[in-house]
Amino acid sequence: MAGGGNNKVLPGVYIVHATPLAPRAPADVGPGRSPGHGRDSLADASVRASRSRVDAEEADVGGRRLSCLAGAVAAADLERRAESGCGKAVAADGDVNTGIVADDLDEDGKRVLRAIARVVRPIVLVLAIYGVLPVRLSCPALRISVHPLRSSLLYVVVMQVLVLLSSHAVYQAYSGLLNTEADTAAGVDTRIMAGLSVSHVSSHLIVALWWTEMHKLRCHLRDLQDFLRRHSHMIVALRLQPLTRAMPWFAWFFSFAAGPCMIIVWSVYILTGTARFTHCVSHLYQHVFVTNFIVLFGVACMVLRDLAANLASNLKRELAFGHMTASRLEEFRLAWLSLRALTANLGCLPLTCVALIAYIMIMITLSAYLALVSYAKNYVVLFVCSITLHAMCQMAMIGICDAAHRLSDVMTYSFYEPLEARSWRGLPADLLAEHQQFLHTISCNPAEVTFAGMVTLKRSTYISVMAAITTYLIVLFQLRQSDEALPAPPPNATEAPLNAVFSQH
Repeated sequence: MAGGGNNKVLPGVYIVHATPLAPRAPADVGPGRSPGHGRDSLADASVRASRSRVDAEEADVGGRRLSCLAGAVAAADLERRAESGCGKAVAADGDVNTGIVADDLDEDGKRVLRAIARVVRPIVLVLAIYGVLPVRLSCPALRISVHPLRSSLLYVVVMQVLVLLSSHAVYQAYSGLLNTEADTAAGVDTRIMAGLSVSHVSSHLIVALWWTEMHKLRCHLRDLQDFLRRHSHMIVALRLQPLTRAMPWFAWFFSFAAGPCMIIVWSVYILTGTARFTHCVSHLYQHVFVTNFIVLFGVACMVLRDLAANLASNLKRELAFGHMTASRLEEFRLAWLSLRALTANLGCLPLTCVALIAYIMIMITLSAYLALVSYAKNYVVLFVCSITLHAMCQMAMIGICDAAHRLSDVMTYSFYEPLEARSWRGLPADLLAEHQQFLHTISCNPAEVTFAGMVTLKRSTYISVMAAITTYLIVLFQLRQSDEALPAPPPNATEAPLNAVFSQH
C-alpha cells in the first residue's frame, strides 16, 4: 500500500493509507560519532542493518493492517448505507442535499440526469403552479423549499386555505344527504351522488400524507444520484421512450385544459344552487393532484425501465462479443442491484400510495354506478361526466399496474435470459462464479414495486381490484332495489330526489 494521505474511493468513504515509519537510528550513533566508530565492529553493523530491515518490515505490515482496518470500516459503512437506503450526499458547501445535484457527476451522469430532468420538470412545475408543493426549480436539480419566508411556501399556504374552504362548502352542501336518520328520504342514487362529491374532495388527505412522507422521496433522489455517480458510464446512448417523453405533456394538457373544462361542465350543467361555483376550486385541485401524482409515478417507472433496458442491452452485447471478464460482470451485477434498490424505492411512500389506490377504487365504483343509473334515467350530461371520470380512473389503475409490471419484467427477464443462454463451459473459474452469482441474485431477489408489503403492483393486481369493484357494484344495486321496494315516504319527510339536487340533464 504505497503513498500517504487520504484517497477517496467511494462518495463519503475514505480509506486511510498509513505511511511506513522511518527506520530507527542505532542507539550508539550520536553527535561526533559515526557508525563503526570505537566499539563498532562488522558484526554490530550487521545487527543494526538487520534491525533496520525488521523495523521497516514491521512498519510496512502495520501500515497494511491500518489500511485493511480502514477498508473494513469503509465496507461496513457502505453496507449500512445500502441497507438503510438513505445515504447522505454532501454538497460542496457541506450541507445535505435535498435533491439531485449534478456538480459531482461526470459527463455521462450529467447527460442521463438532464434526460430525466426534462420529463420530471414539467410535472413538478404543474404541482408548483397549483400550490401542491413548495418547489424551487434549479436546472437540473429539483429541490423542496421549506423555508417559511419562501414566496413559494406562502403561495402554497394560500392555495391550501382556498381548497379547504371550498372542501368545507362541498361537505356542508351534501352532509344532509349523507345523514342516515329516518326522516331523510333521500334515495340511494342521491346518496351515491353526494358520496362521490364528498369522496372526491376528501382526497385532500392524500396530499397531507404525501407531505408527511416527503423525506423518503428525498432519500430516493439521493439513491438515484449515487447510481448515476457509480454506474453512469455503463449507460450508453440513453434515449427515453416516446411514451415516457409524452406523459408530462399529457399532464399539462389535463391540468390546464381538460380538467378545467370538466369542472366547468360539472358546475354549470350538473350542480344546482347558488353556491355550486364555490366547489370548483376543491374539485379542480383534486383532479390535478391525483392526475399528476399518478403521471409522476408512471414516469418514474418508465425512466427506470428505460435505464434497465439500456443496461440489459449493453450486457447482452458484451456477452455476445465473448470478451466478458469477471470484474466487468461484477460491475453489471452491482449496477443491477442499484437499479433493484431504486425499483424498491418506488414504494417508499406506502401510506400515500395505498390511500391513492383505495381512492381510485372508490371513484371507479361510484362513477360506474352513476354512469349506469344516469344512462337508465336518460341524464345525458351526467352520464357523459360519470363515464369520463370512470374511464380516467380505469386508465390510472391500468397505467400504474402496467408500468410497474413492465419494469419488473425488464429487471428480471432482460438480464436473466442472456445470462442463462450463455454457455458456462470453457469459462474461467472466476467468471463462472460471478456468472452463477448474478443468476442467483436475479432469481432470489426479484425487482418488484411493493407498498408496505401489502400491495404488489402487477397486471394481476388490476384483475384483483376489478373483482372487488364488481362485488361493490352488486351490493350497491341490491341496495337500490331495496330502496325502490320501500313504501313512499310520509308527506312531512325531507324529500331529496336526484333531480332536486342535481340538474336534469
